[in-house]
Amino acid sequence: MRVRRLSLGLSLVLLTLGSIGIAITRNPIEMFLCAELVTVSTFYIFFTVIIPATRPVKINPEMIFLGGVARSPYISPTELYAPGIPFIKETFDDAWDLYFDRSKVRIKFEAENRS
Repeated sequence: MRVRRLSLGLSLVLLTLGSIGIAITRNPIEMFLCAELVTVSTFYIFFTVIIPATRPVKINPEMIFLGGVARSPYISPTELYAPGIPFIKETFDDAWDLYFDRSKVRIKFEAENRS
């Protein structure tokens, strides 16, 4: 873990120095060198911070909502993954009643369809 923090810190330092170097330099070769430092640092940060932040989590395949058009897909729970949302601190509610405006949408249940 310590090595990962060291390399992330080095990447942030190179990103900062490259950005400052682009603004200061007058030679095009030095400017392209600084641009390459910024690019490499940005890709490193992207692959080590942003992608793991959205790592997949297992979900229940029966909770896939298809709007009543078809049955839920035949997938085992070990095969189905969904990206996590690390920026939302609230827990995900599985009840679908809260995900539509009740004043505009009226859902017909199976009991209503039979009559």
